[in-house]
Amino acid sequence: MCKVLTERERVGSSNKSLKTGLKIHPNIFDPDQDYGYPSRVSFSRYRHHYFYKEFSDNDNPLRRYLQKQVGRPWDAVYSEICAVADRRSLSGYHLLQHVGFEVELNCWVCDGEVYDHPSLPHKPRGLYVHPDTGLLCSPK
Repeated sequence: MCKVLTERERVGSSNKSLKTGLKIHPNIFDPDQDYGYPSRVSFSRYRHHYFYKEFSDNDNPLRRYLQKQVGRPWDAVYSEICAVADRRSLSGYHLLQHVGFEVELNCWVCDGEVYDHPSLPHKPRGLYVHPDTGLLCSPK
């Protein structure tokens, strides 16, 4: 799951290099060779985030897995995820961060309704852990 989440081509990976203005292909571009181009490129077109490279995490397999686990105890689901994801590795830590983004853990019950934030009470929009039962739930 960790590799599926992170090992994907970055958005904008075919954009030109900010330093030389060349597209970097390992088989074509040799950094030790002098191509006669300027050593740096003007940043005027890069100021507006037009050619920046971005990360692209593939969250859909994680979301599908969590949706299939609705109705199970959260402790069991989280222990299964932790058995796969090593918190000491970067990819495992990143996976656990995305689990934290997808599941609301700090919910509370008021008048039989579940709310997810004490200062701005509203019903959870995504997956949440029911505070009384400890089950992973989906909004109705």
